[in-house]
Amino acid sequence: MFLVLGAVTVVGPDGRVVALSDRQRSLLASLLARAGTVVSVDNLVELVWPEDPPQDPVAALHNQVSRLRRAIRFTRIETVAPGYRLAVGPDDVDSQRFDRLVRADTAGSLSEALSLWQGAAYAEFAESPVARFEALRLEEARRQATERWHELRLDEGSADLPALEAFATEHPFRERAHLVRMRALYADGRQAEALAA
Repeated sequence: MFLVLGAVTVVGPDGRVVALSDRQRSLLASLLARAGTVVSVDNLVELVWPEDPPQDPVAALHNQVSRLRRAIRFTRIETVAPGYRLAVGPDDVDSQRFDRLVRADTAGSLSEALSLWQGAAYAEFAESPVARFEALRLEEARRQATERWHELRLDEGSADLPALEAFATEHPFRERAHLVRMRALYADGRQAEALAA
C-alpha cells in the first residue's frame, strides 16, 4: 500500500512501513504521481537529481530502480521504453481510493475519503517538480470533497456548523463554502448572521 495523502509512505503486506532512502522516496514519489503511466528516464533523472546529477545519470537511475524494486517486492516497477512504469491496483494508492470514494458522492463515502488524509498530499514533495501538479490536483479535490460533504450533511439536516465555519474561514475565497455556510446558518435559525455572511 502506498500512502501519498501526507508523507509518502510504503506499507508492506505485513503492515510494516518499508524503509527507503531519500533518493528512493523521490523516485517512488515521481512514479506514484504518474502511477500506471510511463515516466521517461530523462524525466526521472531530472526529478531525482534536480541540482547535482551523477556523472552517469542513467546508470545511477537504473541502480536506484533496482534498489527500489528490492525494497517493494510486492509491486511491479516495469521497464517500458522510454522509462519506467509503476503498476498498481485500484486500491494500492490511498489517493486512488480517495478519488473512487469521492465519485460515490454520498456523505458516508466522502467522510471515509476525507479520513484518508494525514497531511498535505505528497507532503515533502508538494513544492518540488516531483509531484507538484498531482499534489495540487489532490488538494483541490480535497477542498471540493469537503464542501460537498458539508452540503450533503446540511441536506440531511445534520450540518456540522463549527467545522463548516472553520473551513470557510480557512478558505475565504471559496464561494461554495460560504454559500453552504449561509444556508447552514439560516437553517440553524441564525438568519441575521446568514444575511451578514
